[in-house]
Amino acid sequence: MIANRWPFCSARRSRRWSTSYDFLPKLDRYTYNFNGASQVLDHILISPAMLPHVAQVDPVHINADYPYPQQTDATSVHHSSDHDPVVLRIRPGGASWVSGDVRFAGVGVQLWDGAGALVAESTSDAAGQYHLWNLAPGAYTVRLIACLCTSNGQSADSLLEQSVNLSPGPNTVPTPPMQHSAVQIGQAAALMTGVLGPSPMQP
Repeated sequence: MIANRWPFCSARRSRRWSTSYDFLPKLDRYTYNFNGASQVLDHILISPAMLPHVAQVDPVHINADYPYPQQTDATSVHHSSDHDPVVLRIRPGGASWVSGDVRFAGVGVQLWDGAGALVAESTSDAAGQYHLWNLAPGAYTVRLIACLCTSNGQSADSLLEQSVNLSPGPNTVPTPPMQHSAVQIGQAAALMTGVLGPSPMQP
């Protein structure tokens, strides 16, 4: 069911439907721009029976991301409407997707199967979120690659791995115990200040 109204409408609540808005990264949850404010008015309602077959949700930002022209250009799809279309990919027989929040931008995310083949990859957005779409259910390994420091104090180009068993529908990977190197530097500076006391130059 395609809706052009607020995603928290009463019809959705009464039928326990999901909306495509629910499964998007926070920074991608808009299809309309009103006076500079991003809004969600266009989405697809998904029944519980259909949810395990959804492979991908993709709002195509060909309108909301572009300024409204003084004259319509018939040769361009940009601003052919004031709303963005939403594409829903269906895989009959079952599909999976995985999402997570690593809390930092620019973290590489890879999904490997049991045969050691790279199945999908992405990069966390400015809010630290990522999505890997259109996957077959099954066992995989998620790898996070970035220049970070783990909670035990090791700093390097980290490679954190986690085994996941993807079921049909949405799957979530828990937030890993990672810490930005700048945080460790700040902690070390605070400890040194506590040990050495105030600088002699301070009054």
